[in-house]
Amino acid sequence: MKTMKFFFAMACVLGVAASCFAQSADKNVSTQKTSGIQAARTAALRTLKAHDQSSEGAPPAASPTTGTFAFTITIDLHPGFPNEKIYCLASADTNEYTSLPDVGFSANGYVQATVSGSTATCSINLKYGWLLNTPKTDILTLVVEVSAVYGTEGTAPFWVNDSTWSNAVTGIPASGSTTPIKVTTAL
Repeated sequence: MKTMKFFFAMACVLGVAASCFAQSADKNVSTQKTSGIQAARTAALRTLKAHDQSSEGAPPAASPTTGTFAFTITIDLHPGFPNEKIYCLASADTNEYTSLPDVGFSANGYVQATVSGSTATCSINLKYGWLLNTPKTDILTLVVEVSAVYGTEGTAPFWVNDSTWSNAVTGIPASGSTTPIKVTTAL
């Protein structure tokens, strides 16, 4: 019941506001005949548009910020380390906070490592195209996770060994660029 009273009161306020807008028209502008309801709708839309522009930031970027993160991952293996299956995951994430709701963007890649002696390597090229309003000030989080799997899950012996690297920087590289990222870790 309280909700119904609230909506009735809002309708009354809008009706009064509509009559005020209709009475304060600019005499120098050519006028068209509109009803009080149409005038209220127009005024409400103008108010909403002005509010959106001031509180929610700039409109989305017209074209995406694009590029490639070129990950080169070197993994030093301990002596006697079984090198059955070694995998690398690389990811790049950012959030756009200048619009509501917040929008998240990410690029992820997953490959099996190449093993040579006591070293394993992974190369992952992450291509991205993100609609960002403020790429120069957005926070970019880069993550590399390396996993070694021994055996088959559900059987014995089975184990997984992980190594994780992460870095956060301010600013997305200039559109169209290739950004090399070199990571060295150990298992």
